[in-house]
Amino acid sequence: MLKNIINSGIIISLLFFSCTKKNMMDADITKPDIKVVYPIEIYEIPQGYPLCMKVLVSDDKSLATVWLEVNDGTGFKKEYAIPPGRSIEIIEKYNAPAGVRGELAAKFFATDESGNTSSREIRFVLNN
Repeated sequence: MLKNIINSGIIISLLFFSCTKKNMMDADITKPDIKVVYPIEIYEIPQGYPLCMKVLVSDDKSLATVWLEVNDGTGFKKEYAIPPGRSIEIIEKYNAPAGVRGELAAKFFATDESGNTSSREIRFVLNN
């Protein structure tokens, strides 16, 4: 009887460890990928003209949130609806508020369902 109890304990332990190992192997540790299609380098635009951007965001499993922030002093932030699937193409025209000048950054963020987050920055200069 003791031998049966020990054997049962070993079998249960083996099942537990094999399930735990499988769950650890399935854990999503890959951050979403953000690719800037344009503009590629620091872009100079005249005051009053929009910054045109195209970004491709994808994840190996599932995207949860994607958003854009611009450091223009106004707290600009825009969230995007995630379509079904693992990717989104964003074409955005950003217009800076009047009076904003100098070097700025538009930063795209993406978070997947597992909480992995990545970001990509687009630097640009607003001239008078």
